[in-house]
Amino acid sequence: MAGADRVSELLDESQEVVDQKDARRLPEPVAGSVSFKDVHFAYIEGETVLEDVNLEIPGHHVVALVGPTGVGKSTLVSLIPRFYEVGRGSITMDGIDIRQIQLENLRQQISIVLQDVYLFYGTVRENILFGRPDANDADIVAAAKVANAHEFIQDLPEGYDTMIGERGVKLSGGQKQRISIARAVLKDAPILILDEATSSVDTQTELLIQQAL
Repeated sequence: MAGADRVSELLDESQEVVDQKDARRLPEPVAGSVSFKDVHFAYIEGETVLEDVNLEIPGHHVVALVGPTGVGKSTLVSLIPRFYEVGRGSITMDGIDIRQIQLENLRQQISIVLQDVYLFYGTVRENILFGRPDANDADIVAAAKVANAHEFIQDLPEGYDTMIGERGVKLSGGQKQRISIARAVLKDAPILILDEATSSVDTQTELLIQQAL
């Protein structure tokens, strides 16, 4: 009963990030420009992680955030899809404050690959298709090639129809990351965020992925 009570408590909790009453959709086409203005963020009050961050990222540009572990790089990119709300300041996409954009619409504009990859129980094909369920086989293969995953997928017992187990347990860390990248590429969103997404692949494979992207 204690477990059931805890589930009930979690279901009753309100979402920390929700749509504002006047939230709207981004005008199309979406360029994907992102601007941070005087952004401040703390997970715990009084323990600042980001302070007065100002950053301009034009659409269709590649930007690398470089710094030692713990300086807030992952936190910064997590603010763009509103996984967390900024404490002060603002973040805009195509000139519109992201808090004024419908959350679902905002996240449709973003593909994100994290270091801790999540794959679900199913086939390789199904996991890649999660990025764009209406994609055809040619699109899936093209995305896998960009992620340098096509060759190892072909070598699996059933190719793209191979079951990979819960959370991709039957795959190596590097293989899971490449499938996750293929899924993000297939989505073809205006913004692609890679947060240490190639940490488990070798240097040569990482270079090939970067060149393809």
